[in-house]
Parts: sequence; C-alpha cells; structure tokens
Amino acid sequence: MTKHFVLAALLLAAAPSTVLAEECPARPFRLKVNVEAPREVIDRSKDSRSLSTMLTDSSLPGYVTQGLTRVDYTAAYSSEYLSQQRRDGSWCSTVNDVTVDFGFRTPPRIYLASGLPEGSCMYREVMKHEYQHLRIAQDTLEAGRKWIARALKEELSKGGGTSTTSDAANAAIERRIKGIVNKITAGLYEAAKFKNLALDTPENYARLGKLCR
Repeated sequence: MTKHFVLAALLLAAAPSTVLAEECPARPFRLKVNVEAPREVIDRSKDSRSLSTMLTDSSLPGYVTQGLTRVDYTAAYSSEYLSQQRRDGSWCSTVNDVTVDFGFRTPPRIYLASGLPEGSCMYREVMKHEYQHLRIAQDTLEAGRKWIARALKEELSKGGGTSTTSDAANAAIERRIKGIVNKITAGLYEAAKFKNLALDTPENYARLGKLCR
C-alpha cells in the first residue's frame, strides 16, 4: 500500500468558558474518496511459458496459461486537523479534511499469450475470461469508494482525538483513520482474491476448452 500523510494543526487556545475538559466533539469535516481507474492495456509480448512463471498462485496441472490479468492496487490519504487546547491543558484534535485515493497504481495489464491466433475462438474466450478478472478489480474499486467513505464518516463523527500535546492528539485520530483504511482495503483485496480463484478452476478451464473444439 502506498501511504501519504499530510498533517496540519491549527493551534488555537480555547476559552475556558466554552470548552470543557472532558469534551472533544466532532466538527463538520470534508471527506472525499477518489477512485483512480486507468484504462487497461492489452499485452501480447509473452508466450504461455512466460505467463506461467508470472502466476502468483500455482497453475492448475494439465492446463497451459494462455492469459493473465495483473492489477496493482494502491491506497493513500491526506488529512488535516484542527487542534485546540482545553481548560485542563490537554489537547483536542478534530478532523478538518480527509481525502483518500484508492485505485490502480498503474493501468491494469491483460496478457494474452503470443501464440494465440488473433480472432480465433480460443483468443476470444481467453480475452472474455481475462475481462472477468478485470471486472472483479473494477468492482473492488467501487466497493472501496463506498465502504471507505461510510466507515470513515461513521468513525470520525464519534469525536476527535485527545492527548497531552497537539501532535499526540493529531496522532491519536490519525491512527483511527489509518486503521479504517487498512482494514477496509485488506478486506477488499482478500475478497477479490477469493473471486479470482473461483474463476480459475478446472471446471471453468475445461468448459473454455470445449467451447473451441
């Protein structure tokens, strides 16, 4: 995961009459989740043997690797905080702005074995199969947009972070943001892996082979 942090604290001494020591309520904040989804690239530069060596999971025995889809995910965020000193001398930090960038680090690459005759039945079926893998990746990004925004909004609406210094208060709320982004993206990656494995089964490969007899 790519991580990018921008922390900005505005240190404002709060009037003792307006801020109680036990309070650090959330303030209105801006939250945006950007999805980066560059268009895929078709690559025919490798033969079946080379594609087999690129597999991250073991290839199925008895089958030749004719296609492969490679996706490299990345997640990053920037955040800004407002820090205020409380009556007891401690600090309360609340979120002012959070922007999350989630998507593909580089354009997805669909590899088709160089030996596949372009336009043939097998070429079309392998292409169709690889686009199913790409669809899983694209759905992962859309799910990320939804679930990251929902989880962050819910968590940050609970209140700010507190500590003995403004930096430590910022760090307290930073940990919550980082935890949410890491948890959601890790779950999405695992779900995508499961869906991809469900496509690459002996039954699906056998069906594909029968289509082009």
